[in-house]
Amino acid sequence: YGIIPALPGIRMKCLGIVLFSFAFLFVSAKDSFRSLADSLYASAKYSELLSLDVSGIRNENTRAHVLYKQGLAQLAQNNPTVAAALLEKSLLDNPSNNEVFYYRSYALYLNEEYAKAADDLLILLERDSSYIDAWITLGICWMYEKKYQESGIAFDRAITLNSDVSLSWYNYGVLYSEMNKLDSSVVCFEKSLALDSTFHFSWSALGNSQYRLKNFEIAISAFKKAIYFGANDPSVYFWLGQSQRELGKYDEALESLIKCMDYDSCYQGVHLARAEIFYNRNLYREGITACDMSISCDADIAVAHKVRGMCNAKLGNTREALSDWEKSNEIKQGTVSKKEMQGLKVQDFLIQRGLYLLIISILLLVLLVYVVFLIIRRKN
Repeated sequence: YGIIPALPGIRMKCLGIVLFSFAFLFVSAKDSFRSLADSLYASAKYSELLSLDVSGIRNENTRAHVLYKQGLAQLAQNNPTVAAALLEKSLLDNPSNNEVFYYRSYALYLNEEYAKAADDLLILLERDSSYIDAWITLGICWMYEKKYQESGIAFDRAITLNSDVSLSWYNYGVLYSEMNKLDSSVVCFEKSLALDSTFHFSWSALGNSQYRLKNFEIAISAFKKAIYFGANDPSVYFWLGQSQRELGKYDEALESLIKCMDYDSCYQGVHLARAEIFYNRNLYREGITACDMSISCDADIAVAHKVRGMCNAKLGNTREALSDWEKSNEIKQGTVSKKEMQGLKVQDFLIQRGLYLLIISILLLVLLVYVVFLIIRRKN
């Protein structure tokens, strides 16, 4: 989905240590806590930063700054609820700090409190309407709330303030994709990549839009670029595999899907996609195995039971195929149509009838041989 601006950069650890040393040598006693907090955050020493006791800091601005850094540390450790509480305390000491106000909204966003985050961001933007990161985050919050028109206005404002921010174009593209305006999403992703050709999120999103537009070759190229520039999300490999499958590149598709499984062995749809490839290649036993893996991850995927039944039917296991299809329709009525079910029942009837006729034929043949044997014996 949308990507919000990153946290303030964490400098190299060695630089943090240098700053830590200088904090004690050159700053006044009043500012030592401020410098110490900056140093610990810059060197990613979050546990030490969070252990600082702010109750003894008398200067309100210094206390607010330390609380702010502690809030950022909690955000960096993916603790948005705790971060929001710390940033709220920081604002009590220094309510005019727009940066702290923004990151409190950021924490609310991460905590999926989109409406509250949007309300906070609107207040912040009344104070400073040029805050680009706030416009971007506001647009994403509204997108999650499916307020697409408002979201577009927010992204427009961000781009008007600075059209050279790749992240703004990326998020605008995601919005268009959500609205199923795929051609417009492609334009936005391409603008994002024109500004930053290494932004793998835009390459991946571009691939998804091109896949939905059935431009599978272009989608494959985009997904491969995303991987080249560092994408390590299983979804990239999954949709790369799906694009390759659409073009009949089954060996390449299976390789991509296996890489998807390396990241997440139960990624939604990955085993089913492999099963469908095996079915198309007449590898029905392998298809059944892939369906079984899909069902072991989630037994309530109706299509997995249907494909399993299709493979069994091709192997002549009509009774088992009927059981698979009945299970499929139990999960989701209509997954297997009445016509398909009736056809399989007729096939099963013919197979079973054929078996009965074969057995009877064998018995009659045995009886005939026995009668002939008796006749020959009597003549002798």
